[in-house]
Order: sequence, then C-alpha cells, then structure tokens
Amino acid sequence: MDGTRSPGSGPRSGFRLLDVSLHTEERGRIAVALGAGARDAAPLVLGEGTVVSVGLTFRLGLDVDALVFEEERVRDGRAPVSHRTPLGGFRRGGPYEVRLPPQRMPVGKAHCGLYRVTGRLTDGHGRELARVDHHVRLVHLSGTPKAAPGAAQEPSEAAQEPSEMVQDPTEAARGLSGAAQDSPEMVQDPTEAAQDSPEAARASSASAAGRPAAPA
Repeated sequence: MDGTRSPGSGPRSGFRLLDVSLHTEERGRIAVALGAGARDAAPLVLGEGTVVSVGLTFRLGLDVDALVFEEERVRDGRAPVSHRTPLGGFRRGGPYEVRLPPQRMPVGKAHCGLYRVTGRLTDGHGRELARVDHHVRLVHLSGTPKAAPGAAQEPSEAAQEPSEMVQDPTEAARGLSGAAQDSPEMVQDPTEAAQDSPEAARASSASAAGRPAAPA
C-alpha cells in the first residue's frame, strides 16, 4: 500500500511527516503523494541519469537524536538498492526542512522500468517514526544523432585552403628579397660616375680655355 505510516506518532513520539518531494534540475520540485491520496497516485516519471535530491519536511513533538532516512528502490527481477543518510539530532518543534544529498538515477535501457521506492525515518534506537511508499518510472532518453562522416570531413578540407593561400606572401617575400639583391648594383653607378668625374672636369676646363686637356 502506498502512502505514509507513522507507528510512533502521537503523544509518545510526536513525529509528523508533512511533505516529501523530489527535486530535479529538469522538472524542479516533484511532490510525492502522502496520506489517502498516495494509494491511487500515478508513478512519478524520471529520465535515466536524472540527478534527484529528496526533500523532507516534518514536525517533532519530542526531541529526536540521530534521525536517519533510509531509502530502498526495488524492481522486479533486480536486487534492491538502498541508501542510508544520517540527519542528526532535532529538538522539539518545527517544521524542519531537510534536503538530502543528490543522487543520480541509473543510465541505460536495462535499468529503465517501474520501481517501488520506500522511505523510512528512524531514530537512534532504530525505531521507525514514519514511512512513505511511492512508485517511480524510469524512462530511456534518446541520444543525440551523430553527424555523417562526410559532413565532418568537409571543414577540415576547407581549412586547408587558407594555408595554401598563406604561402603566396612567402613567395612574394622571396621575390622582394631577390629584388633587394639587385639594388646594390644600382648603387654602384654613382661611384663609377664619381671616378670619371675628374677627367670630365679636366675636359670641361680645357674646353673652356681653348686648349686640349692634359693627360691624366
């Protein structure tokens, strides 16, 4: 039977479970049905690999030391999976809100299906203070399709084209280097012209005096 059972409730322990919720990143808070409505509640649907954190809200009529939450998941034909989480001591009063450490649901089609989940709250002496039962249906999530091999190769081939274009400036730089080697030959012309300048000066002076120029 789904729902809550608190054998220690009343004047003897005063433990009252007010809320049980599953907190996920994908769907936010998912409330677990309690009381009479839990019997006809539909299974809670979770995707494989979902990270779930159980949230508990309760009130205490008496102090409780070493409160523990135990959870067991059972699936037909599979060994049960159990988790035990110590919550510590609480003084009389409340309501108290406790968030359990997150746990990741199993991944893979082999783990998908209907699970019966039982949560128990016990004190330091192992006495059961409250129990809640519900069902969770774990569903398979389709994976992202892989890209075709041909489509993956096209970017790499296109990426090679810029590298061929980059080589042109290098060849152009080599051409500029070759042109730079010719430039010193052009600089030598003024020097040769400077060596011939004394003879040209003598010829010009002799022409101006009306006599032949003296040999150098």
